[in-house]
Amino acid sequence: MSSILKVSEIQDPTNGNSALTIDSSGHVFRPQTPAFFVHRNASYTLSAGEVMQFNTAEIDTDNGFDASTHEYTIPVTGLWHFSGALSFTGLTTSRSYIGIRWRADGTAWHDLYDNYHFNSSSAYGNIALTTMRQCTAGEKIDLYMSANSSGILFNHDVKRSHMMGRLIG
Repeated sequence: MSSILKVSEIQDPTNGNSALTIDSSGHVFRPQTPAFFVHRNASYTLSAGEVMQFNTAEIDTDNGFDASTHEYTIPVTGLWHFSGALSFTGLTTSRSYIGIRWRADGTAWHDLYDNYHFNSSSAYGNIALTTMRQCTAGEKIDLYMSANSSGILFNHDVKRSHMMGRLIG
């Protein structure tokens, strides 16, 4: 025996908030899904290791981003998808490395390092890291950068340097 459930909206039982909607074409929407996209609105010179100094939240559905600490506070426990990127220039040694590291409450859980062979301080590069993580509500997420030279210019052009995340489920 099979059954068909025909609904266009599912609401929470207490407040009538829409938890899920399905349009006439079958597209499913979850309007209360936490998500964020933050970037920097001006160039910034990084030291050899520090939290990336994002200061602008373009998307922040749950107001979890703190521009003073550059952290996003997880509002809902669950599986999260994260992506971050750093566009930079100013590595000063001919054999430089740079890395980015996702952290929760100051503890790293995923990182990526790359080596760059530059002959000039005007050379530039990009590094990006995408991951998923089971997060707990209240955890503070940041993106940390480390390198073997300081004075790295963190570019803001076209939001190339950013971090973002969203609840998957």
